[in-house]
Amino acid sequence: MKSIALSALVMSSLILTSCKPSICDCKKMLVEAEKEMTSAKTEADRKKVKDKLQAKFKPCEELGKNKSKEEQKKMLEELEKCK
Repeated sequence: MKSIALSALVMSSLILTSCKPSICDCKKMLVEAEKEMTSAKTEADRKKVKDKLQAKFKPCEELGKNKSKEEQKKMLEELEKCK
């Protein structure tokens, strides 16, 4: 489940360019969001977390926008190097 969420975030991260956060920044935000979602006890708590974090992820969603397949591949390689 975590790998699915991570993959979804990675793919949405590839769609980003406006505020230009780094791909590693986006990965860190995803990991933090995943921890918060995991610790949420109820569906209402998860919705609150999702709503809170949605605006933060907006720039990450545009990272890969207008990027060629080669550029996207390079971004994925960079993502794998993030700690």
